[in-house]
Amino acid sequence: MIIKEYRILVPLTLEEYVRGQLYSTAKVSRAETKKGEGVEVLVNEPTEHPQYGKGQYTKKIYHLGNRLPSFIKFILPAKALLLEEEAWNCFPYCKTIIKSPLFPDSLTFTIETMHVQDKGTEENV
Repeated sequence: MIIKEYRILVPLTLEEYVRGQLYSTAKVSRAETKKGEGVEVLVNEPTEHPQYGKGQYTKKIYHLGNRLPSFIKFILPAKALLLEEEAWNCFPYCKTIIKSPLFPDSLTFTIETMHVQDKGTEENV
């Protein structure tokens, strides 16, 4: 397991960032979804995190077939052309798990994000 921490300063308030992130995610999802490709939303429902409160839970499947050269699509099984995503968006805390259905136990990315209104100086965020 590899753990990396990144701190990215943006010239926005936390409220502005949340609004912009939701808007850009919806816009890109809509633009990239065509004819069975792109993003398939399976679940989109309210959730509650014990520490961070109310938020949104989503489960999605990313269809990657049109993103790859045709000779690779011919070689790979259909499951290799998919990614599954589960996300818990409870601002200021977000957690996203991305898996390959072909290798669910060995190819998993977990992204945990804490959005904080400061200049990157707060410890142990």
